[in-house]
Amino acid sequence: PLRHQEVVNGLKAQVEELQGKLAQPHALEHVLHKVSHGIMDLYLEVRDRKEMRDAAVITRDKDSMARTSPSVLLSMLRTHLRADLASHEDCELDLRAQLKLAASENARHISAL
Repeated sequence: PLRHQEVVNGLKAQVEELQGKLAQPHALEHVLHKVSHGIMDLYLEVRDRKEMRDAAVITRDKDSMARTSPSVLLSMLRTHLRADLASHEDCELDLRAQLKLAASENARHISAL
């Protein structure tokens, strides 16, 4: 009877250990799913900031991206952010050139007076 209880307790411990191991991949899968959707939502928010897209296009894009790996989503986000940053830098350089030109024209006008 005592030996039987030891065997039962040992088997229960093994079952609990296996259940814990089984739950771990599901927990990781859940975290990966949440992170992937977070990246996807951030990408869509950044991408669609300048443009108005209709709901059907956004839904289609979300469905398509839901089947995409997180590393690809990150790459898409990185590419878009780099392009957006480059565009902003170009605009900044253009504005600086315009300011410099305006300042030199103003200086010429003042010296002509």
